[in-house]
Amino acid sequence: MSPKPKSMRIQAKPTKEFFIEQLTRDISLIPAIVDLADNSVDGARRLKKDGDLDGLYINITAKSDKFEMSDNCGGIPLEIATNYAFRFGRANPSQPPSDEVGRFGIGMKRALFKLGNHFVVTSATATSRFKVDVRVSEWKAKADDWYFDFASPPEVDITVPKDQRGTTITVDELQESVAHTLGSTKGEEDLRDALASRLQYFIAKNLVVRLNDTTVIAHPHELVSTAKLAPAFKQLTLKGPSGGPVKVRLYCGIVKANVGDGKPEQAGWYVFCNGRLLLEADKSDATVWGKSGDKRFPLFHNQYTAFRGFAYFDAKDAGDLPMNTTKTGVDTESSVYRSARTEMLAMTRQVINFLNALKNERDAQREAGVNKKGPLTAMYEKSKMKATETIRTRDNFEIPKVKAPKWQSQVDTTVEVSYRVLAEHFEAVSDVLDIRKPSDVGLATFNDFRMRECPDE
Repeated sequence: MSPKPKSMRIQAKPTKEFFIEQLTRDISLIPAIVDLADNSVDGARRLKKDGDLDGLYINITAKSDKFEMSDNCGGIPLEIATNYAFRFGRANPSQPPSDEVGRFGIGMKRALFKLGNHFVVTSATATSRFKVDVRVSEWKAKADDWYFDFASPPEVDITVPKDQRGTTITVDELQESVAHTLGSTKGEEDLRDALASRLQYFIAKNLVVRLNDTTVIAHPHELVSTAKLAPAFKQLTLKGPSGGPVKVRLYCGIVKANVGDGKPEQAGWYVFCNGRLLLEADKSDATVWGKSGDKRFPLFHNQYTAFRGFAYFDAKDAGDLPMNTTKTGVDTESSVYRSARTEMLAMTRQVINFLNALKNERDAQREAGVNKKGPLTAMYEKSKMKATETIRTRDNFEIPKVKAPKWQSQVDTTVEVSYRVLAEHFEAVSDVLDIRKPSDVGLATFNDFRMRECPDE
């Protein structure tokens, strides 16, 4: 006969070993480091409410024997350090600090455990200073003690000089795989690229980010901006899961294909949440390309190399943003994202219609054997690019009305395709494409099939 339990309670508390393993296994090293930088960015945004981050910096040293990140972004207030910053998750994840990226409050701890066995965090605000020194192996040995201790009594009600306000995180006794990655040339290059892309929005706002004493360079987002080739722009206010507003800005247009940003690998949609880049040059159905649910759209083709779309989602409550917990991708099931994606589809269709027309004109010029460029080609090649925040925009991206050159009318490289379908089937396809004219629907469906099935023509 089994002994009678002494208590009606069943033990469900996790072990520290299990907790740390589960916490760190779903994120790779470089995104974890970018998570740490996000905390500095959040501090910078709190300091500079106007958005100009001039004078603020994040310095990162990433070597095989040590990792260190320091900033001058205001420091961690003592109350936040005591009750939140080192806690494993927020007591109420639906109420994160305003305008920040983090939701669950695990980014810093996850990164520290991912990096190594020993970390030191020192931080100073205008009126306080503290230091936390933790050797993870010793902390794990205290099975039932989930607290971290200050290395010495925190200083409060003091006056800290402005140039000493900020946070420094140092990690040594690095994990073997971490030491190998950070000590390699490729590891440094990968980290630099990740910082440049994921933090590009803030670097463009004059935040200085340095890696191993070299400034990280990020290029501002630019689009062609002329009277007839201005990008389309939509601004939406949607309701997030908490009921709070999510402001969405969508830019969709073209770049010059003969400059640095005109490479096929850089084409696609770029999606940001509170300034953090989640999707970069996306050419999958996570944004608009290919089949998604009951919607079908052309797969990306190099013909669309000049295409660019930028989607910015901003919310006070990070829980309303359409991002996953590791901040490395979008939540495509989010109602906010689905609503925005409907607009993204329509905007993308307008731009690729122009790119198709541009290709057709160039094909006709080549067939005619003439040197003079067509009007669309000439207009495109003479256009200038500007940063997205300063560009001229319009509601829709329309194909400019131009007069076809004589040589184009003399070359008939077209074949008429005609067929009849059931009216209800036409209406269904017309609704998906958001095109009403039957001939335009026919052309769009033909081009969709051609781009998917004849990619090398």
